[in-house]
Amino acid sequence: MKGCLVLTESRVKRALSIVEMFDLIELRLDICGFKTSHLKEIFALGKEIIATYREDSSKASNHKMDQFKAAIELGAKYIDIEIELDEKQQEELIIHAKGYGVKVIISYHNYEKTPRIEELKEIISKARQKGADLVKIATKVNFRNDCLTLFNLYEGEENLIAFGMGDDAKFTRVTALFLGSPFTYIYFLSQNKTAEGQLSYKEFDLMVKNLGS
Repeated sequence: MKGCLVLTESRVKRALSIVEMFDLIELRLDICGFKTSHLKEIFALGKEIIATYREDSSKASNHKMDQFKAAIELGAKYIDIEIELDEKQQEELIIHAKGYGVKVIISYHNYEKTPRIEELKEIISKARQKGADLVKIATKVNFRNDCLTLFNLYEGEENLIAFGMGDDAKFTRVTALFLGSPFTYIYFLSQNKTAEGQLSYKEFDLMVKNLGS
């Protein structure tokens, strides 16, 4: 089982020390706000890095595009782009990523509810048609059946990350690993938490040790 540390630290030296501790990192370009020279230092550590930019994810932004492209060219393993992103920018980033051998995650986040499974399946299909190597589905869980909806997404699917958001849905982030998700997202300290129900790296490590015993 694999944990992906979500990096939100804006202080370069502190960020470098955190990155050194983990094998897989999601680099929040929008929160860290690193200059290209700082990005070079991060990527020079040789870790597997997922580069993403969530802020105003559906809007066109030259800065966002520059940050994504810099991450691609510096050696990101994945870029993660929102399915709502401007179509032209989506296409441009996917072509650029593929040209550098960088894999593409296309994500869908719903912070209010979990839509019907038919709607989520349609989103997955649309993401794959766009060229996604991995599809991420993260939705707010309000009812018990919402968890079942997310778990049922794994049937007949590969290369899928699907889990619920919310403190009551924390277990879905663990269950997803058993259903086929390649990793789950974890945070370093409480101030670095980016979503309700996200596991800390200590919680994740303890869970792995207990499951292995």
